[in-house]
Amino acid sequence: MKSIFLAWQDPHGNSWHLVGKLTYEEDQRLYRFAYTRGTQNSAHFMPFEPMRDVRKMYFSRELFPLFANRLLNKSRPEYSNFLRWLNIEPTIAPNPLLFLARSGGIRATDLLRVFGWPELTRSDGLYEVYFFSGFNQDLRSVWADQTPQFDSLLGQRLRMVHDGRFSLVLEQEETTKMGELPGHLAKLFQRVLNESNSVTTTVVNVNAEAPWQLKVLCKLAFPEKIKVQLCEEEEFQVISSY
Repeated sequence: MKSIFLAWQDPHGNSWHLVGKLTYEEDQRLYRFAYTRGTQNSAHFMPFEPMRDVRKMYFSRELFPLFANRLLNKSRPEYSNFLRWLNIEPTIAPNPLLFLARSGGIRATDLLRVFGWPELTRSDGLYEVYFFSGFNQDLRSVWADQTPQFDSLLGQRLRMVHDGRFSLVLEQEETTKMGELPGHLAKLFQRVLNESNSVTTTVVNVNAEAPWQLKVLCKLAFPEKIKVQLCEEEEFQVISSY
């Protein structure tokens, strides 16, 4: 994992905007952060401290606090469970961007989400983006009632169904709701999902004992033409001029 994107939810209307891109330059051992054009799509967006100039590119030898504060400390007793929930082998060398991309960088205290740049990780030529499905109050109630057989869901494809609230509910079948596609991804993938049937969603992990935000790990898989379409979206474009 070499790059991740940062999405921000506007509290006035709850719309999502892609606002930043973080890249790790491995050869220079340097982190690079730049704001993206999604910052220009809401009058309410405020740049993050201390990176106040949206036109500037920022560099650091250490992970920026904005992102470092979203990593779970290894000393925490739930750390081993956390790795399992993210489907990351304990023997893999720590990669902060991978951890952030898998977990979504979720904190209860803000309106930010992280997701990974689509990477070619499969022999079949498909790109992948991992995410944890979201659970509103209604979907939590459905989950409690359905008591799915978790083992049988691993590797199963999910379909996306519009629920009338501009969200996409993930279903294994009509009676098995697996949460919903998170709002920031629903916005970004909405157009390609409407125009193509080549995007698939698969269950990677079902963590019954985990908090709601880490309960169902899924992945989107799609061909290169879909990645190209995504990269052409305005909000993906970096606005740094120096």
